[in-house]
Amino acid sequence: MRKIEKLTLDVFNAIPVGGEQTFQLPDRSAIYNARAYAYQLADKYEYRVTTKADTESCTITIKKDRL
Repeated sequence: MRKIEKLTLDVFNAIPVGGEQTFQLPDRSAIYNARAYAYQLADKYEYRVTTKADTESCTITIKKDRL
């Protein structure tokens, strides 16, 4: 698990294609923003993204695959 302040393009690109990574964010708002941004990036760069968010522990798991 990697602790980040917010999801950035560099962080998104570091997720291997076909893999997933879990991130700890500072609060629920950051989780909702990360989820939305992950889907925006997936659409722009043509990936299939799935997310699992846990608002209690402020974590999000992002899985990235090719379309």
